Amino acid sequence: MGKRRKKKKVSSSTKDDVGKALIEYHQIPFALFHKELKAQGYNSSDNHQIARSFWNVVPPGAYDPFEAKPLLETYSEVLEREIKVSLSRHSIAYWLHSYRRLFPGGTGDNPKSQTILIVRGTLEAAVQKYAKSEVCSGVGFSKDLAVKDIFNGILMHPKLETLGEHLRLHNQLVLTDFDVHALRELYELEKLAYQIWRVGATLRIVGKGAGLIVDPSHPGGFYDSRSNELDELVQRYDSRLRGFSASSTGTSFNGSPGANTKGTIFLGKYNVEAIEVSHFARFFDRFGLKLTNDFPTNFIWAPFNMGRYCKAHLPFSAAFRDRHGVALEWLFATVGALLWRIFVLWREDPYAILRHFQRAYEGPYLREYIEREIRYFLNAAIGWLDLPIKSDEVNVPKTISFLELTKEKQANINLRTRGPMSLLLPYAEDRLFIDYCWIPEFLYNLFFGVTPTDQNFKGDALEEIVRQDGSALPTGPCKAVSGEERQIDAAFALDNVLVIAECKAFARSFGVDLGDSRAIGYRNERIQEALKEVDSKARWLASNPRGTNYDITKFKVILPIAITPFVEYLSSLSPFYWLAEHLPRVMTPDELSDAMEKKQFGSISVVHPHAVFVK
Repeated sequence: MGKRRKKKKVSSSTKDDVGKALIEYHQIPFALFHKELKAQGYNSSDNHQIARSFWNVVPPGAYDPFEAKPLLETYSEVLEREIKVSLSRHSIAYWLHSYRRLFPGGTGDNPKSQTILIVRGTLEAAVQKYAKSEVCSGVGFSKDLAVKDIFNGILMHPKLETLGEHLRLHNQLVLTDFDVHALRELYELEKLAYQIWRVGATLRIVGKGAGLIVDPSHPGGFYDSRSNELDELVQRYDSRLRGFSASSTGTSFNGSPGANTKGTIFLGKYNVEAIEVSHFARFFDRFGLKLTNDFPTNFIWAPFNMGRYCKAHLPFSAAFRDRHGVALEWLFATVGALLWRIFVLWREDPYAILRHFQRAYEGPYLREYIEREIRYFLNAAIGWLDLPIKSDEVNVPKTISFLELTKEKQANINLRTRGPMSLLLPYAEDRLFIDYCWIPEFLYNLFFGVTPTDQNFKGDALEEIVRQDGSALPTGPCKAVSGEERQIDAAFALDNVLVIAECKAFARSFGVDLGDSRAIGYRNERIQEALKEVDSKARWLASNPRGTNYDITKFKVILPIAITPFVEYLSSLSPFYWLAEHLPRVMTPDELSDAMEKKQFGSISVVHPHAVFVK
C-alpha cells in the first residue's frame, strides 16, 4: 500500500490565516464586477440574443410535431456552435474555476430547481466537451504571478493588499485575465445552456404529441402548443421527481443511509434549493467548524449508501470488464477511495468542508499524488463498501484512465443528455482536477452499452426492495385449488384491502430524455402491459380467493398497481393510470412506501374502477 504524506498540525496562527481566507480571493472582485454589470443594466435572466436572431428568420405560425422536431434540432446545433466558439478560447481549468464560484441561481423564465440543475449540467458538459485540456493564459498559480497579473491587477488596490499578500504566501490556482467582460461572458454562456434546456424540454413535449408555435413577439421566439391535459400530465410528472435509487439500467437499490450507515458516503451536488449553512450547523460542529454568518453555499453534500449501489450492480461485472477492459470492482473501490478520503480531509482540516461545499472539486494535483492517495484509502473503501476484492488486486492507473477525460471521451459528450462526464479533468499533461459534482450522474449512466447475458437480477432487486417488510401473499406462485397458478410480485394487507403490485424493472433509454416519440411510445406500451397484467391477476385472485397456499377471503377488495424503478410519465389522466389526482397507479418503491404510510389506498379502493371486489 502506498504511503501518504502526513499533514502538519495546524497552528493557531495558520488557523487565523485560514479564517481570514474564508473571504476568498475572488469574492471582492466578483462583487465589484457584478456591481458594474448592474450599473450597465445587464440582466442575466434575459433570453440570449440568439433566440431572437434565429426564430426571427423562421416563418411564424403553428408547426406539427413532425415539422417541429427538425426546426428545434437545427436551433440546438446553432446554440452548440455558439457555445463551442466561446469555450474553446480557454481551458477546462479556467471555466471550472470561474463558473464554480457563481451561485447556482435561476436563468431565463423558469426558476425551478430542477431546471437550474439541468442548465448547470449542460454548461459543464459543454466545458468538458469543448474547452482546452492544456493550460491557457486565463489561469495560473499565484506563486508564479505578480499581483498585477491577477484579475488584471485589481488586487493592487490598497484596500485589497491583504488578499494579494495571502496569495503570495498560499499558492493556489487563480484567475488572471478576468474582468467584468469575462463575467458577462459566463452569464451569456449560461443563457445559451438555458436555450439548450428549452430545446430539450420542448422536444420532450413535442415527442408526446404537442405542436410548436413560432412567434416573434414571444421573448424566446417559440413555445409549444400543449393541450390542458398534457400540461397537467407534465406538471404531475415534474412534481414527482425524486432522488437517485436506480441506475439507467433499471437496477434498483436503497440509497438511503437508514439506521445502518455501513456503505454510506457523502456526495456533492449543486445547492439549487439555496439551503443555508445553518441547516448543516450540527454537522459542521462535529468537525469543529463554526460559522457565524448564514448563507447558502454553492453545493451541499448529502449521505448516500454507495455500498448498496455497488452490491446491486455487481452482476454487471463480467459484461463491464468485457466492454471496458476494467474490473467493475476496481472502479467501485477507486471512486470509494476518493470519497472516503473526503471524510479524512474534513477531519484534518475543517475548512476543507467549506471549500467542498463551495466548489465540489479539488486540484489540480499531480497525477502521481492522486494515484498515491487512492492507494492509501483503498483498503478502507473496500471494507466500507463490502467489495469482494483486495486492495493489491486493483489496477489504479487503469481506473484513473477510465475516470479521466480524454479527447475520445470529449467527442462522445452530448449536451442535451449532459454527458457522459468524467470525474478527473486535465490540467496540462501531468495534473488533474478531482470533480465530485457529477458522481450521481456518472453512477446512473455507468452501464450504458453494458448488457449481461442474464438480467433477471434486476427484477429480483426491485421485488426485494418493494417487499422489504414482507408480502401478504407467497413470494412464489399462488396456487389455486383448480391447479392454476399466478405469480404476485408483492402484496400488502391494509385492513380489508389487499394491494397487489406488478414489478417491472426495464431500462430507461436516452431516447426518452431526447424527446424521441418512438422511445416515449415504447415505454408507454410497457407501462400499459404491466397495468393490464396486474389487473388480470387481481381478477384471477378475486375469482379464486382461497388456494392451496394462500387465503384472501378476509379482504373485501383488491387494488392492483405497478411498480417500476423510475418516476414514469403517464400518458393520460384516465383512472387506468391514476388512483387519485396526485397518486399514480404506476409508482416507484418510495412512492409506494409514502402512500402506505399516509394510508391513501383505503378510501380509493372502494370507488376506483380498477379495484376488484373479492367474491
